[in-house]
Amino acid sequence: MSVNMLSVLLLIWILGVTVLFTLFISFIFLIESLVRLSTPVPYAAMKLWAKYSLLFHKVEVIGKDYILKNEPQIIYSNHQGNMDILLATHALDIHFAWFAKQSLFRIPIFGWLIKKMGFIPVYREDPKKAFQAVSEGINKLKKNISVYIFPEGTWSNNPKQLLPFKQGFYALAIKSKAPILPVTILGSHEVNPPDTFKICLAKLKVIIHPPIYSNDYIDQEKEVFLDSMKGLIERTIQ
Repeated sequence: MSVNMLSVLLLIWILGVTVLFTLFISFIFLIESLVRLSTPVPYAAMKLWAKYSLLFHKVEVIGKDYILKNEPQIIYSNHQGNMDILLATHALDIHFAWFAKQSLFRIPIFGWLIKKMGFIPVYREDPKKAFQAVSEGINKLKKNISVYIFPEGTWSNNPKQLLPFKQGFYALAIKSKAPILPVTILGSHEVNPPDTFKICLAKLKVIIHPPIYSNDYIDQEKEVFLDSMKGLIERTIQ
């Protein structure tokens, strides 16, 4: 089988799984409007979406024991591409809410679904609205729901060199005083190269690092905090 044909088949597979997921979750929320369901039900469906979207890729997860099971945490990682959300959802065995760029919420049906699932919109161009997202994240943490953030804000063209971390990450940590769970994603940039519809098979790895508690960062200046969190991930991907 040619590489191009394999890429087309993988793209069809992912799109098919995504359509089925969208229809199923829409049905779940229709039922929820009649009978109150718990949040983990649609989240469990998202786990299945992630699992089957990645079915043909080799995925290795290291450090699952570091995930805090009994308290909410701020999860952060590098951002390499479209597959990062699916990969992290597959790797982490806890319910959490995503910070996601606001443009995703404008996609018909899909945007409605991620809003219903508790995703938090981030307005990159509007600093005031961006800090509203921080407040939403803090409210999630107060409700015992972990949150997941990409501090770079967008993809880096060089997977081995992270973009500067946004100050919203610092504000979220300092104001919530929640534990921070660093995560390193490796290989996802190879699945869907930037600015293409090409889908390739790849070896994917998720490394979960030991949690960092508020006592270890609460007194740090903003730049020191952001540089140390960024450096932890960069040292892992070199």
